Amino acid sequence: MKIADLKREHFPNGQTFSQKALDQYLAARARAHKDFFTRYVLSLLGGIAVGFLVSLPLQNAGMFRYLVPMLCVMIGALIGTKLTSQSLEDFRDQAQRIRMTKRDIRAAKRNLRRGQLAWSDQKLEK
Repeated sequence: MKIADLKREHFPNGQTFSQKALDQYLAARARAHKDFFTRYVLSLLGGIAVGFLVSLPLQNAGMFRYLVPMLCVMIGALIGTKLTSQSLEDFRDQAQRIRMTKRDIRAAKRNLRRGQLAWSDQKLEK
């Protein structure tokens, strides 16, 4: 079960948006997750590495030995935040466009896991 397997029929409010809008939302979500792991985490790890390398010559510098590496880590986190802000903003815009909430995602995942649909276009035959 992948989130990419979700169809609008799995969502309780799926009648209010199109499948294309859902696909755009899922693509924006995937981009945001990819950017987090490729940009933010790498920037943070880069800040940690730079902080470690900068702290090596500061063995006897007292308090600066601890402050400078912390500053490098914070700068790495800020750079990562700046690099991922556009994809996160796009993800939020897509979620607002189709009025998607975390509760809707949980309900859709539950319906997908159970093999159920929240609604159907077809009339039930008696």
